[in-house]
Amino acid sequence: MAKAQNTIEMGNLFILLKWVAPALTAALSATTTTGAPAADNPNLLWYDKPAARWVEALPAGNGRLSAMVFGGASQKRLQLNEGTLWAGGPYDPVNPEAKEALPQVRQLVNEAKYREAAKLISAKVMASPLGQMPYQRVLSQ
Repeated sequence: MAKAQNTIEMGNLFILLKWVAPALTAALSATTTTGAPAADNPNLLWYDKPAARWVEALPAGNGRLSAMVFGGASQKRLQLNEGTLWAGGPYDPVNPEAKEALPQVRQLVNEAKYREAAKLISAKVMASPLGQMPYQRVLSQ
């Protein structure tokens, strides 16, 4: 099973690197010929220098396949990410005890025992792990 999953992930990576990365790079390489922003386009984003830090880069993507675009005139910088490349691999965050605990949580809330309900929710209802696993970038170019 692990080998099959790894093969699927490598297949996705191959597709990403072969087709999507060059297409995204080409689309982001388009520049105006005048070198100045078009004043009549309210949807145009114009920056006078490339992003220096990750928090300054522009996100592009759909949640499964994404990029952070740093920009630049002579050299573009992108960080690509693909949804199957997780740190730690795929997992199911559903807590199997949640369905059994829900009636008791509702009863505690109806009885105004909010602290007890919150403790029970934390112990038996919340996903495990609580946070999303971090993505690892596929390519930084």
